[in-house]
Amino acid sequence: MEKTTTVFIADSAEDFTSGLSAALQRSVSILPNGKQLHISISGGIAWYPTDGHDLLTLKKYADFALYQVKHSHKGCLQEFSMDSRADTPPKDAP
Repeated sequence: MEKTTTVFIADSAEDFTSGLSAALQRSVSILPNGKQLHISISGGIAWYPTDGHDLLTLKKYADFALYQVKHSHKGCLQEFSMDSRADTPPKDAP
């Protein structure tokens, strides 16, 4: 099985997320029967120190961004935003 490692060097968070998204869109696994399986993911991103200063806060905000993207446009990455946090009802809201 072939493994690929991609390293990103970016001048900004936007460049990083764009590069990561592009690399993921090119990701393909070859199944035992020879068919190709294109891989996609949804992901949430929170940035240190912009979004938080401790791991627990960053994880909570990244999870929130992941929840947002999974319910709006799957297969994408989304950065956490305080603005989107205010507009979204809690998970258990009616």
